[in-house]
Amino acid sequence: MKNILVVIDHIGQDGTGRFITYLVNELTKSRKVEVSLMMFHDEESKFDKLLSQDVNIMRLHLQKSIGSSVHTIYKSIVNAHPDFCLFGYTQLLMLGYLAPLLKIHGIKVVFRETIIPTLFHYNDAGWKNFIYKHAYHCFSFIIAQSDDMKQDLVDNWGCNEGKIIKVNNPVDMDEIRKKAEGNCPSELLNKEIPTFVSAGRLAPQKGYDIIINRISEMKPNIPFRLLILGDGHLQSNLQKQIEECGVGEYVKLLGFKTNVPQYIKNSDGLFLSSRYEGFPNIVLEALALGKPVFSNTCLGGINEIISPVNGVVCDFTDTVSFQNGLQEFIKHANDSINICRDVEKRFCIESIMQKYEKIFSE
Repeated sequence: MKNILVVIDHIGQDGTGRFITYLVNELTKSRKVEVSLMMFHDEESKFDKLLSQDVNIMRLHLQKSIGSSVHTIYKSIVNAHPDFCLFGYTQLLMLGYLAPLLKIHGIKVVFRETIIPTLFHYNDAGWKNFIYKHAYHCFSFIIAQSDDMKQDLVDNWGCNEGKIIKVNNPVDMDEIRKKAEGNCPSELLNKEIPTFVSAGRLAPQKGYDIIINRISEMKPNIPFRLLILGDGHLQSNLQKQIEECGVGEYVKLLGFKTNVPQYIKNSDGLFLSSRYEGFPNIVLEALALGKPVFSNTCLGGINEIISPVNGVVCDFTDTVSFQNGLQEFIKHANDSINICRDVEKRFCIESIMQKYEKIFSE
């Protein structure tokens, strides 16, 4: 039986946090591998409670930054004696330089990329990208979430294609449906026009500024409302943009919500306005609830997820493309049963986790 050590900073509310929870919970059930979870910062949050009680958790209680704690991290990994060490966040890329030292102890270090690196590091200095590029080469292999991500790693970061394994993100159909149970959110009780939902951090990557501009161009005949769920440093900027564009009646910033699946379930569909993604969990979750998705053309798996069965993809940065795509999306007779069947067939948690189990057990 192979021993796997999954290394993260903490369990958060983002898509990567949900994936790590899925991964360790499912691999803990396996008879082929044994998994432990190492957390650098141990502020026990409500998200920790999503972890199975059978997961062996190692908390390092780091008081300093990751960069200042490299020696502690290295010793802790060596003392855990895993066969594989999986760094599960893109922010842990620099720890790749530990891989040659860990290899001496028989530990293979694996990196799971979570975003399109060229776009994520777009504003970084050239010397930083030089260091990142060489860090990628230290790993035994790299797991990419999408074809776009894999291609970017090969074309722009010089990674050996033979050392990259593509594994899409999973969706836990039963969990999402269970979370969607309960009362309809008040904002969705009386829908006079179609009402859609967007969810995610209020950050440039998510492109909320783009969609606010497109909506403002449709005044005074805006045929829908959009509820944006999430918080972040752009909240005041986006609220100001909404007011200046005069679309406050149609676009609402509702802040962070713990019951996002309930909003999606009771909406008419999901909008994804992102400039780029890794492999968007929120899209998989919307499809698991039988809701169609209207998405911007962006790198990061959208071309692998969206099909005529479950949604529409167009260029949100182009007015004509957006309005034509929206018209098609609103009138499109999406079949919730087939949407659910399609996403379960391709991305259900059982089949995706079998791929991870196979990677590590072999």
